[in-house]
Amino acid sequence: MQYMGTSLRTQIENALREVCRDIAGDRLPPLILQKPRRAGHGDLATNIALLLAREKGATPAELAQQIADRLMTRSDFHPAVCEKLEVAGGGFLNIFLSPSSLQEQLGLILSAGAGYGHVRQERPTSVQIEFVSANPTGPLTVAHGRQAAVGDSLARILAWTGCSVTREYYVNDTGKQIRMLGFSALQRYRELFGQEVEIPDDGYRGEYVREIAAQIKARDGDRWLGAGEEEAIAFFSDLAAGEIVRTIVKDLDDFRVHFDHWTSEKNFSASGKIEECLDVLREGGFIYEREGAIWFRSSALGDDKDRVLIKGDGERTYFAPDIAYHRDKFARGFDRLIDLWGPDHHGYVARMKAAVSALGYEGARFIPVIVQLTTLFRGKQKLSMSTRAGEFVTLREVMDDVGVDAARYFLVRMRTDSHLNFDLELSKKRSNDNPVYYVQYVHARICSIFKKLAEKKQGFTPPPWEKVPLAMLRQDEELTLLTLLSDFPYAVECSAEALEPHQICNYLEDLAAAFHQCYTRHTVISDDPDMTAARLALAEGVRIVVRSGLGLLGVSAPEQM
Repeated sequence: MQYMGTSLRTQIENALREVCRDIAGDRLPPLILQKPRRAGHGDLATNIALLLAREKGATPAELAQQIADRLMTRSDFHPAVCEKLEVAGGGFLNIFLSPSSLQEQLGLILSAGAGYGHVRQERPTSVQIEFVSANPTGPLTVAHGRQAAVGDSLARILAWTGCSVTREYYVNDTGKQIRMLGFSALQRYRELFGQEVEIPDDGYRGEYVREIAAQIKARDGDRWLGAGEEEAIAFFSDLAAGEIVRTIVKDLDDFRVHFDHWTSEKNFSASGKIEECLDVLREGGFIYEREGAIWFRSSALGDDKDRVLIKGDGERTYFAPDIAYHRDKFARGFDRLIDLWGPDHHGYVARMKAAVSALGYEGARFIPVIVQLTTLFRGKQKLSMSTRAGEFVTLREVMDDVGVDAARYFLVRMRTDSHLNFDLELSKKRSNDNPVYYVQYVHARICSIFKKLAEKKQGFTPPPWEKVPLAMLRQDEELTLLTLLSDFPYAVECSAEALEPHQICNYLEDLAAAFHQCYTRHTVISDDPDMTAARLALAEGVRIVVRSGLGLLGVSAPEQM
C-alpha cells in the first residue's frame, strides 16, 4: 500500500524494524510506538528493547542504546527524521522528531491536499459492512442512529485506507413482528370507522401506525372492513412495512447514510438459499433432529450449546435465514464481513461464528461489532425510545433538533462498546464545551483568516506553498501542530484497524486544542511576509486535515459559523 503523504511514524517503524531484525532476527515481538505521558520525554517512545532483552542476554537499557546507535547511523533516519534518541529508565527508547522532518511533512500535506493520508492498495481488500438493519416496524430511533453513524463512518474510514467497501441493509420484512405491525395498523384502521379495538401488549402503538391506517382509509375507503382477517392482515403488513422502509430510506439519506445493497428477508426466503444452506450443513454433519426439531451442532464449534434452526411445528427460527444470508454474503466474494449489532445480540456472536466455521470459511473474515445503546437526555430528563409503546424520540426528531453534523459527531464520539449518553442541549451550544463546534470552528476560523488576508495585508499574496520558508515554524506550539498533522495517516490507520471511529474524534479534538493554543499565542498575519506565509501554510495544513477528518465522520467543515 502507498500513502499520498507518508506518515513519519511509518518511516520510524520501518527503520526500527530493520534495525531490530538485524539485531534479533525475524522473530520480532509487536513493535509499539506511543506518545510518552510526560512532557520532555520525546515525541514517540518504544519498549521494543524491553521485549527483546531476555532473548539477547542484555539489559533493556543496553539493548535500547544499541538500537539507538544503529538508528542514528542511518542516513534516512538521522537527521532526516530524528533530532535525537534518548534511552530512558527501564530501557524505553524516546524519539525526538527533528523540526526539519515535521516541516517537510507539512510540505507533503500542502502538496497532497485533500489526498493527504489516503492509501492506495494494489489489491483492495473487499469489505462488506451490514449495519442498522432495523426491523421495518417503526421509525428509526437514536439507537439505530448510532449504528448508522458508526457504520457509515467505518465505511468511509476503511475506504480511505484503500478498501473496497459495500454498505448493506438487511430488511426483516417477514415474520411475527411484521404480522403484528399489520394487525396493529388494521386495528387503527377499524378504529377510524368508529369500532372499538384493542392493541395487544406486543402490538405497535406509535402515532405512525395511525398515520398509515389513515392513508389506507383515504385511498381504499371501507374496503377492508369486510375482508377476511388473514387477507386484511397480510395487506396491512405489506403496506405498513413498505411505508416504514420508505421512511427509513429517507431518514438515512438525510443523515448522509447511503446503502449500496438492500436485502429483503422475504425475497431471500423465497430464493431457496435457506434450504440450500441447510443441505450444506447437513452434508457436513452439523445438523441433527431431536424431539421433532432441527438443531445446529454449534456446541462443537465454540458455542455454549446447540441451537434450534427449525422448530417442531416447522417454523424456522431467526438463526436459519441468518446463517444462509451470511453464506450468501461470502459467496459474493467479500474478503471480510463486518456486522454491527445491538447489545441484545451479545449471545449471537458465538453461534454465528460457529456457523461461519461450519460453512468452511475462515473465522477471522467475519467480524461482529457490538454497538451499545444510546440514552437521550434533555436537561435532566431521560427520554424513552420504545418502538412498541410509541413513546420514543426518532432519529428524525434529533436531526431536526440539533442538526445532522452534531448528531453524527456525538453518536460516534464514544467507543462502540460503551453506553452513550447523548446530551441534546450540549450538542447545540456554540461554545468550546461542545466538541463538534470546537472542531468545526477551527476550519471556519482558518477560512476567516484567509478571507481577511487581503483586507489586512493589502497587496500581499502568499507565494506558492513549495516556496514558503517552512523552516521558520519552530515555536513549541507550531511544532506541536506539525507533529499532530504528521500523525493523521496513522490516526486513520489505527481507527480502521480497531474499527473504532471515535479515535478520529479524539484526534480532531487534540488537533483543535493545539490549533487554538497556537492561534492565541502567535499572530498569523504580521508585518513579516515570510513569517506570515509560513503560518498561513501551517493554517492551511490544519484546514486540510480537519476537513478530511470531519469528512471521515460524515460531518461538514463549515467556512463560517
